[in-house]
Amino acid sequence: MNVTENPRTLFLLRHAKSSWSDPDLSDFDRPLNKRGLKARNVMASYLQQNGYLPELIICSSAKRAKMTLEAVRPVVGAACEIVIDKGLYLADAKVLAHRVERIDPVVGSIMLIGHNPGLQMLALSLAAPANTDAYDKMQTKFPTAALCVLRCHQNNWAPMQPESYELLDFTVPRSLVDA
Repeated sequence: MNVTENPRTLFLLRHAKSSWSDPDLSDFDRPLNKRGLKARNVMASYLQQNGYLPELIICSSAKRAKMTLEAVRPVVGAACEIVIDKGLYLADAKVLAHRVERIDPVVGSIMLIGHNPGLQMLALSLAAPANTDAYDKMQTKFPTAALCVLRCHQNNWAPMQPESYELLDFTVPRSLVDA
């Protein structure tokens, strides 16, 4: 691994809780439910309070992911580039990693807003195993609106090597308030 003093930060944000109230809607078109709307706002505030402000957000094109992005967008500001990517819809860890590896090396921080199990599997594959409460919780469950923050010291996004990222944070909305 080519080490650098400028770490790369990867934020993985699972979309907030979606609604199943309309059985005629496709999975892709499901909006957020009331709990999801509250949770996305809680997580957006958490991002802001902790200075978790990516330079680039790549968001699934599914309605629930884009609705999650709506709360994050004002927090990250106009300088953050936002890309809606249909390839993230229900993508597995390998597809997600490949997408990140294609990012220009000048970008130092990226947020993916997507779906499980892909996000959880990517996080677990990249994070160096640790005996921490955060790692244990992430292994057990990656609930809706959960945020994982990973950091790696390398010059490029590629290759994304297993267990080469430090798990900085794993937070779920319920731990912040009863979302």
